[in-house]
Amino acid sequence: HRQLGYPDGGCAEVPFGEAVGRLAVIVAEVRPDTVLTFGPDGMTGHLDHRRVSSWVTSAVRHSEPAIAPRLLYATKTAPWCDRFDDLHRALQMFPPGLPPRVSVNEVAIDLVLADDLLDRKVAALRAHASQVAPLVEMVGGESFRAWVANECFRPAGTRPMTTAHG
Repeated sequence: HRQLGYPDGGCAEVPFGEAVGRLAVIVAEVRPDTVLTFGPDGMTGHLDHRRVSSWVTSAVRHSEPAIAPRLLYATKTAPWCDRFDDLHRALQMFPPGLPPRVSVNEVAIDLVLADDLLDRKVAALRAHASQVAPLVEMVGGESFRAWVANECFRPAGTRPMTTAHG
């Protein structure tokens, strides 16, 4: 992991070229075969997430062809969205049209976390107490675990579907 040190909620103030340049150096140094990031929608519409997506996408697309990694965007599947749609509506969790969703056959990575990894993920998320604790309190621990148990990524060129209510 690399931390760029940019302030939470302040990514829009960071000069675009500076951030892309720093990420391009990391891509050239690490030479990953795959890079995972938010899509242009930022998954939740959050400005920092959208900005990170644009930085990462630009850094990857401008990397040397010999090292250009596969670029994947965070997404959700239509079945996942359907499963949690009532929760999302009740809590008004996403702006209209989000989270992004694709059909199951368009997913490049669909990972359902085993209990030990899910425990680690939930603990990491709970470390962001100001953002996560109210959600866990509203939905309950088991519902929260089910909600975060799946990670999906789509190829950067794949466009998400419009949600039923978005």
